Order: sequence, then structure tokens, then C-alpha cells
Amino acid sequence: MLPAAFKGKHTAGSALYFMVTQTRRVILHKIHSDQMFHFYFGSPLEVLLLYPDGHSDIKILGHDLASGMTPQLFIPANTFHTCKILGDGEYALLATSEWISVDPKEDVVRGDISALMQTYPDRKNDLSRFTD
Repeated sequence: MLPAAFKGKHTAGSALYFMVTQTRRVILHKIHSDQMFHFYFGSPLEVLLLYPDGHSDIKILGHDLASGMTPQLFIPANTFHTCKILGDGEYALLATSEWISVDPKEDVVRGDISALMQTYPDRKNDLSRFTD
């Protein structure tokens, strides 16, 4: 049986590729499932994470492990997140794996930037920078 947040039929998991560019960013959103971002190639990517418990973080996805980048990033269920290319890079190719699978019409909740600025006041500048 699925948790109450899930409606309709779902498989155990899903995965999809996506590309981020300077003009095609990931919208600020959350999903009801845990997910893992997988960085394949391109420019490093900044990911803003707004966790349900009120804390927040920015992680960098990329291949330069010595500088603290990571090729994978776990995003817990119901964590608002968005991402953008770091600096002047051109693109990043990634994938995301989710478990339980995600129905884009039912399981994706877009973030209300004004409301999130109230909930995460220390991230106001970052919310503006990631969503401009």
C-alpha cells in the first residue's frame, strides 16, 4: 500500500535524464519520493535544498571530488529543491532516480517562492539567485 501522499498507480521506482542549461533550469519544487541525482557530464551544478525540518543547504554536483563536488546527491522526500549551472558553464547532463515512482501531475509540488522566503529567511538571497 502506498503512503497517503500518493494517488493513483505507481511503480516501485522511476528514472529520467535531464539537462540543465543557463536558460533551462530546474523549477523550484518537491516530490513525495526520495530521489538521487546522478551527474554525468558537463558543467558543475549548484543545488539548493530546503529540507522539511527547516534546515537548508547548497550542494555542488560535478566530477572534481577533491574540491568537494559529488557525482550523486540524495534528496529526501518533500525537500524543495532547484538547481543551476555553476558560474559561466554551458550545460549539465544528469539523471534522477526516484522510489516510489513519480507522476508529474500528482506528485510534483511547485514551490511558492514568497512563502519559502518566510520559512527559510536565511535563504532569501539564494532563492532569488536560483529563481531569477
